[in-house]
Amino acid sequence: MLDTNTLALLKQMGLFNVGVILLAFHSIWEQSKASVLGTLSQFAIKTDETAQCWGADWSGQSSVPADLGMVTRISAGDSHTCAIRTDETTQCWGGDSWSQSTLPLDLGAFGSISAEYNHTCAVKTDGTVRCWGADWNGQSSVPADF
Repeated sequence: MLDTNTLALLKQMGLFNVGVILLAFHSIWEQSKASVLGTLSQFAIKTDETAQCWGADWSGQSSVPADLGMVTRISAGDSHTCAIRTDETTQCWGGDSWSQSTLPLDLGAFGSISAEYNHTCAVKTDGTVRCWGADWNGQSSVPADF
């Protein structure tokens, strides 16, 4: 925790705003189990396993769906966010211009997820990988022998 002496020193060095930002993030980290950065947004899983998001919300990427419930993982792309619930189901929200938030029908249960610029990939609980969204460079086409 940053104490008043440390903040005074940072102010003296012209870095007071950095100290305030560090203090704010320290408080967030103390209250969360996990924290990730989006392009212009911040996402956290709170200790009660609910998600909290703030920052840029031009596509709804920081507006946590009311029905999301408790989550174990969260990942942020440029304009979309995806989370894995405690029951291992997945939900994505926000921008969907490349279907990066539209989950394939036969998804199944996931253990980890990574939302990227305009696509999303996740590892299923059986170890297989699924990707969806933009595929202009093959980023959503998982090799058959993987």
